[in-house]
Amino acid sequence: MRRFFIEKINEKNGFCAISGPEARHIIKVLRMEKGDNLVVIDGSGNRYLASLEKASQIQPYSDITVAAKNEMVAIKLEIGNKFLAEKRYNQAISTYQEIIAMDSTNFDTYFKLGDCYEQNRLLDKAKFYYQKADQIGTQNQSLNNKIQVVDSLSQVAETYFQKGYK
Repeated sequence: MRRFFIEKINEKNGFCAISGPEARHIIKVLRMEKGDNLVVIDGSGNRYLASLEKASQIQPYSDITVAAKNEMVAIKLEIGNKFLAEKRYNQAISTYQEIIAMDSTNFDTYFKLGDCYEQNRLLDKAKFYYQKADQIGTQNQSLNNKIQVVDSLSQVAETYFQKGYK
C-alpha cells in the first residue's frame, strides 16, 4: 500500500491534507481516485489507514487553495507553538518561518518568532519580528511591552560590552 508523509492529522475532523509533490504524484502518476486507500504517517511516526476523500489539482488563489492554506497555517502554528512550549526554539523558528512563507500577514507567527529569538538572546532579530507584528496593525499592549523589554536588554548588553571593551 502507498505511504505518504504528513505533518499532522486534524484532530477536529480526522482529515489531513497532502500537498506539493506528493499530491501531484497521487493525482498524475498513481491516478488515485476518491475511495482509494493509502497509509499516512505523521511527524510523530504514527501510521494511519486513510481513504482518499478528494483528489484535485488546485488552481492558484481559488477558494480551495485559500482554505487549504489556512488549514495548513493553523496546523503549522500549532506545531510551532508546541516547539515553543517545549523550549525547542530552533525548531519553532523553522516552523514559524514556513508559516510566513505561506502567510506573511499572520500576527501570531511574527509575535512568536520574536519570542523565540528573544529566548535565544538574539535581540535584534526579536525586535525585528515584534516590529513586523506591530506593522500588521493589531493593537496589543503585550507587544509594546515586549519591544520595550528587548530595547532595555539591548541597552544593558551594549553597556556591558562597552565596559568590557575598555
